[in-house]
Amino acid sequence: MIVQPTVFVLGAGASEPYGFPLGSNLAAQICAIMPSTVRNQPPTNEHFRLLQKWLKEGGHEVDVPAASELSRRFLESGCLTLDEFLEPAGNHGFLPLIKAAIAYHLILHEQDSHLVTVSPKTDWVAYLFREMRTSDPAEFEKNTVRFITFNCDRSLERKLFLMLRSSYGISDAEASQIAAKVPIAHVHGSLGGASWFPNSDHGARDYANDVDRNTYGHLVDEIRIIHEEVRDSNVLTTIHEWLRQAHTICFLGFGFHPTNTGRLNLMHPYTAAIFGTALGLSRPEIMRAQRRFMSGVTLFADLDCYRLIREIGGVLQTDGG
Repeated sequence: MIVQPTVFVLGAGASEPYGFPLGSNLAAQICAIMPSTVRNQPPTNEHFRLLQKWLKEGGHEVDVPAASELSRRFLESGCLTLDEFLEPAGNHGFLPLIKAAIAYHLILHEQDSHLVTVSPKTDWVAYLFREMRTSDPAEFEKNTVRFITFNCDRSLERKLFLMLRSSYGISDAEASQIAAKVPIAHVHGSLGGASWFPNSDHGARDYANDVDRNTYGHLVDEIRIIHEEVRDSNVLTTIHEWLRQAHTICFLGFGFHPTNTGRLNLMHPYTAAIFGTALGLSRPEIMRAQRRFMSGVTLFADLDCYRLIREIGGVLQTDGG
């Protein structure tokens, strides 16, 4: 059990082991389903027709000629991600379409099989769960662990539920009650509430890639892109309090975008020990990221999420459970 207040801040790299694409791959997948005369696709292919249906349901309209420009414009921009592409006001017209496409592709990757067949060498949630595990499932909620995620997927909520149910041999209802008590804040919104949690709201969804059976137009306005204002301002108040109380802060798969680091108020002098992954970042990029912290931070360019948690295991302050 982890007995000192610990906060994990999750970026896209934290969801990648569980089947979700990183920003550059997600952009490529989205551009591939846009209508394009270059690829001789019909003006409304099956994927795009579904996006149109979602957008109409959410009160948005998209004209096909404008959508057909997206792939070309994105490729010409030199941007690595759609978040970066959408920052300038001149590209904001693509916002509803891109948000619908993001929701569509993330839902396609919501599969339990991706959560349970992940390699043990990259399964950071399972490793952390073993650190948090208690001999009595009723004691699990005494772990002082909180999660701040900038991801919209619900892989963390679902995997915690599955592990609690199977590792303790308890019922769905019991696992649901415990998992729902793990504090998780979605800064950029999520793909709906978790239907496997107790007292889930009307908009809750199963963890399922059911885009062919349901429409999710309401998600277009639920999820946020980096440059948009956070939908629920109370989320920021909550996460700032968590960070102030933390003994350890650990950034996993986080890109250290200036807007996101600003939302975390990292220029506040936190007293926690702060660590983070920095895979794929150059030395100058790591130095720039470090300058966004008032408190000292140790970033590891050679460690992924799983290996970082193992590296700092002693700092997590566990007892025997």
